[in-house]
Amino acid sequence: MNATGESDLVNYIEFLQGLQKDIFVPRLKVVDVLLAAHFQIPIEQFQYTWGCIFPESATEKAERQDKVVDRITKLTEAGVLSTESALEECKKEGVVSKEATIGERPDPNPPTTTTKDN
Repeated sequence: MNATGESDLVNYIEFLQGLQKDIFVPRLKVVDVLLAAHFQIPIEQFQYTWGCIFPESATEKAERQDKVVDRITKLTEAGVLSTESALEECKKEGVVSKEATIGERPDPNPPTTTTKDN
């Protein structure tokens, strides 16, 4: 055990996760059955994803997204991922919106136009 309180924090997180698994999930299943019956929704559509107990800060989110973009860019440039697959990965990671589409790449050497003044 150290003086930073890290072990206390780990214990607290494990306690909360235990509550989610042992207390809340069984109770939610009962509520799910009632809601499914009332609204005539298939019970299979009821799925829960527990959010992070300690959400990341805006800075941490930006750093994580930068790393994701770098990784996906390298894989795409290496030919491991197609552009379409890269876009899907970015959507999953929340880097781009769910409605994002593949755009056209700008021409690195656009033609130059010159005009003559008479």
